Amino acid sequence: MTNDLDLNISNGAFQFDASDHDAFVAHLTRTPEDDRDGSAAYTYKDWTFWISPDKSRCRFHMRLSRNETASGQ
Repeated sequence: MTNDLDLNISNGAFQFDASDHDAFVAHLTRTPEDDRDGSAAYTYKDWTFWISPDKSRCRFHMRLSRNETASGQ
């Protein structure tokens, strides 16, 4: 994970058990217009998640506007 607090950006990746995929994406909104590199895109508040075709790896990106605070705060 990398963060740039001056720009309000966070990027990273993680792995998870493919059997947890459906429970994970149940909390997200599918955004196919943001699909990249064969990965399916989902959003949750200020976050975008790209889940690999094997459903066991996830890359993520968070970005806030300069004058806003994190969602839910």
